Amino acid sequence: RIAAANQAMAAQMEAFYLNRVPELDGKLPDYTWDAEMREAGACFVAGYEAARGADGLEAYILAMEDFSTVEITSFQQLSTGMPALLTEDLPLELTQSCGMVDISIQRAQASGFMEAMTDPSVLDRLMAE
Repeated sequence: RIAAANQAMAAQMEAFYLNRVPELDGKLPDYTWDAEMREAGACFVAGYEAARGADGLEAYILAMEDFSTVEITSFQQLSTGMPALLTEDLPLELTQSCGMVDISIQRAQASGFMEAMTDPSVLDRLMAE
């Protein structure tokens, strides 16, 4: 479920990026959960459940699933509009320590997304209200 929710959230971000900057098509990173990402995801789930219990993990996944249905309409929404449960220290620490951040960075570099994000015109269009 967490993989499906994560990919659904990524699809919402992709739609936002492409709506604002169509030339990012073909440069967005791969958000699929291959073996490497599933291993990192299993680490995340285990760490989250150890810290917050099964009910806490269920609440986290439900928050992801709920947010994955929200249409992203602004860059600010990506940073401040997520449910608080998704932006707490624990998930941020786990995504880092389990390697999810490194995988995401590698994919963003390989796809050309990181380079595209250094273009001021791209950033201006993404951050426009």
